[in-house]
Amino acid sequence: MAEIIVFYDFLQFLGNLNFVTEPKRYKRKTYIRSILISLSNLFQFGHAGNIIALILFLSPLPTFLKIVRAKSVQAYRPDPYVATILNCGMWMFYSLPIVHPDSLLVFTINCAGFTIELVFITIFLTYSTWGGRKKIIIVLVMEALFAAAVVVVTLMCFHTYASRSLVVGMVCVFFNILMYAAPLTVMVRK
Repeated sequence: MAEIIVFYDFLQFLGNLNFVTEPKRYKRKTYIRSILISLSNLFQFGHAGNIIALILFLSPLPTFLKIVRAKSVQAYRPDPYVATILNCGMWMFYSLPIVHPDSLLVFTINCAGFTIELVFITIFLTYSTWGGRKKIIIVLVMEALFAAAVVVVTLMCFHTYASRSLVVGMVCVFFNILMYAAPLTVMVRK
């Protein structure tokens, strides 16, 4: 997404150039029009990516329907859902205008993912034992404290969009990897 923003700034620069002869101006307009059509196609790919990500966030729905029907979490673990909450929270912070401007698509899909995962965690908390609830609540509190620390450090120590985007982006990528690795915790024996 950052590459698109840089490319858009380049296009604005091209739009501000003054060419002397008429044929060059015509070529410039045609070139810019073709580039804008390409950007429109990229934006449509962004929407397609959001739809695919929404399907990914909704993929545990059959599992939670089983949990609700059985009124028990059975042997399911909450690790992937708790990891996804932190991942979506970090990406929501990344996409705020104070960190990385013009990231509307990133913000909307991660808000949706955060909300979906909160519903899943609520279902998990409702049907798990007290020991399971306690662990989930402790992890969620630790995640909230970590997210608050990232926000404070980012806003206090980094003063440019580039530095904020870099630092928060690296944190987001790390937690994105953890989110996709979290389902592997079912392989660990209790």
